[in-house]
Amino acid sequence: MVKSDGGMNRLEEAQQREDDSSILSLCFGFDEEGHNDNMVGYTTESEAPIPENQDDWTAFDYPESSWVTFVAEGKISEDFLWNTWQYIHKDFLINSGFIQEDLPTSEEYDIWDEEADYGRVTIRIAVKPLS
Repeated sequence: MVKSDGGMNRLEEAQQREDDSSILSLCFGFDEEGHNDNMVGYTTESEAPIPENQDDWTAFDYPESSWVTFVAEGKISEDFLWNTWQYIHKDFLINSGFIQEDLPTSEEYDIWDEEADYGRVTIRIAVKPLS
């Protein structure tokens, strides 16, 4: 919906005004199969993170945490991103000695080129040691 209602264009315009900022997807509410809810945003260090006239936007501050990072890369048509999430939930988290914190994960879209059928996404997950 964010693309069809013009929200993505507004977000990209605001993000381009920021130094060292990235568009990202925040993922939260994971179920046992790895399905989740999703919110699109951008990183900022601004004292006023929400631009004027964007009353429908929300700012989120991450608390300090430990993070694991994955880089998913491949053909979009071959579901490289979904396959990486499946690995994270069905292999890594089960065997790593860590559990996922109750914080949104982030997907930073380094490259997403549908014409070239290629993408690279950096995934970050807050974790804590399994007790």
